Amino acid sequence: GFFVNTLVLRTDLSGNPTFRAVLQQVREMTLGAYAHQDMPFEMLVEAVQPVRNLSYAPLFQVMFAWQNAPTAFPAAQQDLSVAPLAAESGTAKFDLTLSAEEHGAEIACTLEYSTDLFEAATIARLVEHLTNLLAGIVADVEQRVEALPLLNDDERAMVLREWNAWRDTSYEIGNLSELIEAQVTRTPEAVAVVGEDQHVTYREIDQRASHLARRLQQLGIGPEETVGVCLPRSPEAIISLLAVLKVGGVYVPIDPAYPPERLDYILKDAQASVLITDSQHSVAFNGPVLCMDQNESMSVAFDTGSVPVKVEPQCLAYLIYTSGSTGQPKGVAIPHEALAYHCRQVSRDYRLTADDRVLQFASLSFDASLEQILPPLMAGATVVLREADLWSPADFYGKAWELGLTVINLPPAYWQLVLQKCSDFVGPKHSSLIRLVIIGGDVLPVESLALWEQTRLKDVTLLNAYGPTETTITATTFGVLHFSGSEKLFRSVPIGRPSINRTAYILDRYFNAVPIGVVGELYLGGAGLARGYRNRPELTAEQFVPDPFDAEPGARLYRTGDRARYLPDGNIEFLGRFDHQVKIRGFRIELGEIEAELRRHPAIQETVVVLQRAPHAPEDHRLTAYIVRRPGQVFALDE
Repeated sequence: GFFVNTLVLRTDLSGNPTFRAVLQQVREMTLGAYAHQDMPFEMLVEAVQPVRNLSYAPLFQVMFAWQNAPTAFPAAQQDLSVAPLAAESGTAKFDLTLSAEEHGAEIACTLEYSTDLFEAATIARLVEHLTNLLAGIVADVEQRVEALPLLNDDERAMVLREWNAWRDTSYEIGNLSELIEAQVTRTPEAVAVVGEDQHVTYREIDQRASHLARRLQQLGIGPEETVGVCLPRSPEAIISLLAVLKVGGVYVPIDPAYPPERLDYILKDAQASVLITDSQHSVAFNGPVLCMDQNESMSVAFDTGSVPVKVEPQCLAYLIYTSGSTGQPKGVAIPHEALAYHCRQVSRDYRLTADDRVLQFASLSFDASLEQILPPLMAGATVVLREADLWSPADFYGKAWELGLTVINLPPAYWQLVLQKCSDFVGPKHSSLIRLVIIGGDVLPVESLALWEQTRLKDVTLLNAYGPTETTITATTFGVLHFSGSEKLFRSVPIGRPSINRTAYILDRYFNAVPIGVVGELYLGGAGLARGYRNRPELTAEQFVPDPFDAEPGARLYRTGDRARYLPDGNIEFLGRFDHQVKIRGFRIELGEIEAELRRHPAIQETVVVLQRAPHAPEDHRLTAYIVRRPGQVFALDE
């Protein structure tokens, strides 16, 4: 019969033990397991009852075989030598098998692997990393587990330095308001913003923003003073943003559609001194309120000169409130230098010019809206505001052609729907003017590339952008047109490499750089890092940690909580979250916040919220809550 020696080794690595201590654990468990080493394979399968799948072995997929029994060969005859001959079976019994065999003072190792799962280069790297690990152990068996090396010096330098070598120390940031005002001087009569039945020139938008800025100054707004802006997508909302930046204040965008409780919490947590809104949105606020559609002082007719304000780079530029795991939103504090740097970088990387017409698509309470507004205004382009009602995906291509859009930035779910309908467009035969499409805010599935290649947009530049709010909008980008064609090997389109003067590291829990292909946590640093969280010093210290790879005093890294790995060419592949945070249509959602709100219901004892994705419709994201009722309580679904 067929017998199997099965060892399940669970070593305790808490406390970062030495390798000798780990080896002792393995020895004790191995000796204990040998007491039960002989078991018929059929009996083992019957006892475990694993889920069967034709694509892999049912009990285990990775095997280590240690051959230390003496090998007996026939005695050598005259003029005849005897040696073992390796035989190629052409098939792999398991996904990965490492066989080791003693030959005197040497150990010969062989790796057998499934070519459906692994490339030869991957196995070669695995062998090199194992060799580095064993050499480190032999050099000092008393080393702590965290210190054992997987990378050699060359690979460590590559992942830490070469792939973060986009440094430009001569890159001047400048004052963001001054950069936009300079563009006003160059093209005063050019159209800056297009809204519903509105075309606002650079001169007009600057005059109105300057006048509003003076009103804010009269109300005591200056550096570090917060201003809540609760307006729908409109030229007035952009004017309010520019006015706050002109006086060096802190812009706090608030979606008018938010529930009153959330509006009230954000205004109080941000300690807003002034609220800018309109007569259609009644917001409870104990302070000065400026209504953009009622106040006659908003006229362009007077007091529109420049607003001389000294804004230090470290002063806050805006607060964006994102979902919080404790049940309350948390405010991400971004300084002026980070915002100005990012806008300069985007304007250059996207090659924005006065000929561009850029779609402003994202919600104004989402940080991507700033990327869709400020860099185009710096470059003299036209910002085109989408209508209040979301365009139907079937109408998008026609709308883009009608408005003459050249640059669009969309979330992946909406982009996929647009691609599905794009081929149905029956307008003019020539393509639209779109030259650049940026997809960001969520995972871009590889399946969408096949759709993209079948549409009229297949020849435009397609960028997959990634960046948490804490790193000022966009931290890494990947040019899809330069894809190698191996997209089927990945779960999603890679997120690329860090932008200029930014850094991206994939580290293990001991802050060691992980090898190519190994999963770790993504850390981001360099230019664009937030100051931290508003009124949350503990959370700031937890998420923004000292940067061990930067000699500059005070340098920090942001812990994204994202699982990622390096690809062989240095690009980064996003693999999901370590926690329960999710993204839907570009919005970051802490499931814990929803759970905390549901637990407030008197009939709910416990709840768990999960994200569900339809297998054949990845754009169909839904949140589902599983609820445990309190004993004796009645829970109605319509409550």
